Amino acid sequence: MRRLLPLLLICGMAPVTARAAGFAIVEQSALAGGTGGAGVARASDPAAAWFNPAAASSRPGLAASAGLLVLMPGIQAAALDGSFDEHLVTGARLPPQVYVSYTRGPVAGGAALNVPFGSSVVWSEGWAGRYQAVSSRLQVVRVAPFVAWSFGRLRIGAGMHVDVATLQIERSLDFLDTDGSLSLDLTDVGFGGHASVHLDLGSMISLGASYKSRTLLTLEGSARFEAPLAFSGKAHDQRARVGYTLPDLLTLGVEVRPHRAVSAVLDLGLTIWSVYDRLLIDFEDDATTDAEQANDWQTRLSVRTGAEYRPLRWLTLRLGLFYDPSPVPAETLVPSSPDSHRLGLTLGLGVDLPFGLALDTFYGYVHMLGQSADNAENLQAEYGGRIQLLGLGLRYRL
Repeated sequence: MRRLLPLLLICGMAPVTARAAGFAIVEQSALAGGTGGAGVARASDPAAAWFNPAAASSRPGLAASAGLLVLMPGIQAAALDGSFDEHLVTGARLPPQVYVSYTRGPVAGGAALNVPFGSSVVWSEGWAGRYQAVSSRLQVVRVAPFVAWSFGRLRIGAGMHVDVATLQIERSLDFLDTDGSLSLDLTDVGFGGHASVHLDLGSMISLGASYKSRTLLTLEGSARFEAPLAFSGKAHDQRARVGYTLPDLLTLGVEVRPHRAVSAVLDLGLTIWSVYDRLLIDFEDDATTDAEQANDWQTRLSVRTGAEYRPLRWLTLRLGLFYDPSPVPAETLVPSSPDSHRLGLTLGLGVDLPFGLALDTFYGYVHMLGQSADNAENLQAEYGGRIQLLGLGLRYRL
């Protein structure tokens, strides 16, 4: 039995990383959310402090916004042999968003505070895949200050970001005649940089590009075991650490304004998921076997587009569409990354208020096209379902 522990850790624990596929949260403002999450070429949204800081220098004065995004997943795992059909028990999540910038002359400065990466995958404790995942929660809070300069129609921006990451993992361990459990609670702070460009090609067309670098994290914290006494020499409470890389993000966009009441936006977003090629769980005690797992996530290109129509001076209607392919191949698809390619539709509304204020809201429906695991060592299931999004934001411009 003691000789079985390394095998249990490597084959059973390694897939339980925070590999919640597609854990980049693109909807970072209620205004952009209404147009499918596209916004890298738009200068009118104070959330340009996130999407494209260079664009923040296009308008003088103070700009600020704050918002809340509600994520409501409805994802399921269905056994390929029909033996189970399980739904996530994850509740709604509410990541916040705050942006501020100030422009004087050709120079602008500001900061973004948001949650660009996060996931919460929670299954019931006794479900069929409990030996691969019961819960996996990742949250990355980012603070990203910037400066930007305007050279007429051309603007450039640059800055750094600080990521505060927390990772919590729970899973069951199979000791043949009884169950045990493992819980990881890890944190770290990482750093990176970003750069952006915004260009006006006359009054009707704007172009934008934004690059946000990867962040290297070494998450450290506690590993808590529940195991039979016979395994206590190796499966005991101790420290652990996990190497984790958040991907680079490169986005190119265009905004077209054919009429003062009509505009359209298009974003192409390249996420370098290939940096997440493997995962190593390093336990403090050398007697506890470390676990390493190949992930082989794939770099993906998403497409987001939308349009705005202003029927009244104070009212804006928005419509958006997007396609977001999953980075997780079928060979490494596990219950902690229940993902597939996604199609989304969004509807938005903006209302101008007195004193430079404006209120934005949007609703999004995301359909997951479905994907089946293609690896005999992983749970044989097909994952699919839907995700609903609801955003609310308040803008201010002096």
